Amino acid sequence: MQVTVNQLEEWFSLYNKRYFNGELPTPVLAVGNSRTRLGSMSWRTRRRLFSRTTDGYTIRISNRFDLSEEQFKDILLHEMIHLCIVFKKIKDSSAHGIEFQRMMKSINADGRNITVSVRIDGKTTSESSPKRRR
Repeated sequence: MQVTVNQLEEWFSLYNKRYFNGELPTPVLAVGNSRTRLGSMSWRTRRRLFSRTTDGYTIRISNRFDLSEEQFKDILLHEMIHLCIVFKKIKDSSAHGIEFQRMMKSINADGRNITVSVRIDGKTTSESSPKRRR
């Protein structure tokens, strides 16, 4: 299966309401062709005199691999957890730290299968670590 931006928008809206109480801002949703990352979430940080703001959120999903619809949904949810942590300024021990794991387990209790990494074609492929755009 190949995912489209329209599908990502539909799923994002559904999962934002179901798992994040509709609190997440809608990021730019894009489809790429990465062979090393199934998904990524990036953002822009703006520094002012006494404050720092984050905006310009982007979630990108790779179409390089033939994945099922459920796998694409789990990758999107993985990236939405990163978005939640950055947007709400939640302190975590690492990119996939204690808070990330707590959110992942909570969503997985509802029947999802979100993971930190996935084996595809005999290689471990990262679902992502969030990347800050400079």
